[in-house]
Amino acid sequence: FNGLALLKKGRDLIIITTGVMVHSAFRVADKLAEHSIDAGIIDLYRIKPVNEELLLELIDQSNRIVTLEEHSIVGGIGSAVSELLVDRGKALPLKRIGIPDKNSVGYGDRGWMHAFYGLDVDNITRTILDWCQTKGGSEPASNTYSELTLGDFANLFGTDIDDIPQDCRELIAQIDFRYRVFTEEERDNVILDVLKKIETERQSVGTPERQVVWQRGWEENLRDFVESNYKLDKLAPRFIRFDEPVRLNRNYVMPLSPSFELDYFRVLRFWLFRKYLREYAHIYEFGCGTGFNLAALAQLYPEKKLHGLDFVPASLELVNKLGEVYGWNIEGHLFNMVSPDNKLKIEANSAVFTIGAIEQLASNFEPYLQYILEQSPELCIDLVPTIELYDESNLVDYLAVKLHKKRGYTENYLSRLKKLKAENKIEIMEVRRPLLGSLYMEGYMYMVWKPKQGV
Repeated sequence: FNGLALLKKGRDLIIITTGVMVHSAFRVADKLAEHSIDAGIIDLYRIKPVNEELLLELIDQSNRIVTLEEHSIVGGIGSAVSELLVDRGKALPLKRIGIPDKNSVGYGDRGWMHAFYGLDVDNITRTILDWCQTKGGSEPASNTYSELTLGDFANLFGTDIDDIPQDCRELIAQIDFRYRVFTEEERDNVILDVLKKIETERQSVGTPERQVVWQRGWEENLRDFVESNYKLDKLAPRFIRFDEPVRLNRNYVMPLSPSFELDYFRVLRFWLFRKYLREYAHIYEFGCGTGFNLAALAQLYPEKKLHGLDFVPASLELVNKLGEVYGWNIEGHLFNMVSPDNKLKIEANSAVFTIGAIEQLASNFEPYLQYILEQSPELCIDLVPTIELYDESNLVDYLAVKLHKKRGYTENYLSRLKKLKAENKIEIMEVRRPLLGSLYMEGYMYMVWKPKQGV
């Protein structure tokens, strides 16, 4: 026997306990998880002698230690662990929870004694949370970082870890995806800022003057791209903000890395390109903007013919410049999605995709949709914020819907696809909301579908 057992892994803190308190520890861990604190549990079922080497190996994997026992904090697990840390020169924050070192008063059954000495689940949880929010816990709870793991990405993408290719895993491993959940006060302030943004918002998509805005924006990207000696990071669209809160699992969180959202998008894009676009000879991006996505695609699949389509001339120039400078097989086309040029034919063995383009059509997507149905590519991928996928009973989702409508973004695109499916004109392969997005909305929902050939 090893004298102890790791019953639950935890990134943020580890609870070391024994006996009946093990059951309490699991309930406490569940409550701490509601505050985005990932608590592990060690059952120290043999207290004397302590298996020091194994215990040190396990507690080194966590940021804080809590000892929990229905025993005096003097001479029990807490003392044994603190002495071990001192002897080995380990400077880890430690909180001892047990019976205070003072004369006992009162008596009762185990439940009464636990409540009296703060050893019931609610009191233990509160003690740990309060400790984490003080300097005695090393860092405030608001500075306790969680991290998106490979398993988290699998959940966001609706797949298994084994389905994520190795090069995508390597990309995830290279990036800092740590974040912290806001305190209640911080969250209230974020919500207040979002409400003020909704009230004062003047941007409206689908208006004629928006073409001028896009032309000016892509011209700035083109100038920066050329002046930087053609660095690809200069193509990153400016609507992806840096160093802002993001939406995760219907809540607001603050990333540690300023480029968290952009890095997440890069991983999502890589995943989609690997999963769906491997087999096609021609790939078309409608509303391609700076060519940011096409540049990533060209590096992933240099053998494919890529087409970038946009209604802004600066975009066409950017895409063609990519082909010229990097020698990629890529070509730009002027194309207006609300007034498609039917003379532009999509080649056989082709896939098409849009990223952040459909919502800018202000619900006037039918001309583009009819064009795609007529051209009948083998596959279509659309990344588009979709009202039908929000849950308006959730406050964070409700605010996203409010801004979506205030700006006039496209609505009912998914509903239209479902109607086409009911008419046996298309097949819908996947509809996904990854539950991660920017401060104001989630632009990374996606749907994968294809026209039925010959219908």
